Order: sequence, then structure tokens, then C-alpha cells
Amino acid sequence: MEDKIKKIIQKTISKKINFKKDMDLIQSGFLDSFSILILIANLEKEFKIKISLRNFDIKSISTIKQIIKLIKKLS
Repeated sequence: MEDKIKKIIQKTISKKINFKKDMDLIQSGFLDSFSILILIANLEKEFKIKISLRNFDIKSISTIKQIIKLIKKLS
């Protein structure tokens, strides 16, 4: 799952980066408001989940570790 998420993030931001599981993608500047929306759409499509923006917490997609937790929770 982690490798899939990394590929989705790289596709979303169009940059090659060395990922660390706990690296904050927002604080490090890799994700901005527009790319966050694209990332959410790509995660929903790939993992067949629905991320409700009503109860959305930005921290849930700030790191790969958090994204994995979110996907497991919604699957």
C-alpha cells in the first residue's frame, strides 16, 4: 500500500522526491491546497474509498503514515 501511495503522490505533485513515512508533505511544501484536492481524488479512485470533506482533517493526509491510517479506516 505504501508504494501505491508514493506513486500517487508523485503523480499528483509531478516531482520525484525521497519519501520518509513521517515526512510532513504539507509543511515541506510538496502539497498545496490544489494538489491536496487532486490527491484526495486520486486516493479515492485508487483505493475505492470516499473521503468526506465535511469531517476532513488535513492532518489525515499530511504524511504517508497518516494516509495509510485513513485508507485502512475508510476501507
